[in-house]
Amino acid sequence: MGLTSEETAVLSEISRQSVAAFLKDPRVSTLHAIANLAITAETLDQEAKREKADLHAAYFGFKKRRGIDHIEANTPEWDQMMEETRGEYASVQAAKRKACTAPGPLDSRLHYAAHGRFWSSHL
Repeated sequence: MGLTSEETAVLSEISRQSVAAFLKDPRVSTLHAIANLAITAETLDQEAKREKADLHAAYFGFKKRRGIDHIEANTPEWDQMMEETRGEYASVQAAKRKACTAPGPLDSRLHYAAHGRFWSSHL
């Protein structure tokens, strides 16, 4: 047996009001902010991993162009490889710095949430 159009309209209004009330709950906005921070942290971590893979590819390319399998540290070849891959190395360091700063804010949000503090001023 189906609902009348009036019953459907009443249920629709109740549902709309429930969703609106749910979204206004500061705990929900805190959880939403935590989720966004976690996504950002994961994205930055993945970017750091991609940059590191690019650096290793640059090292590999340097060695392959010269027909070398291994380069000892602190040798002229090592210094030359470091010089030629300076840009890739700088990119790795920048990506790591960004990734390392992301967990700090996330940890704070988790601390506030764990202690029942859901005020948006802490977001």
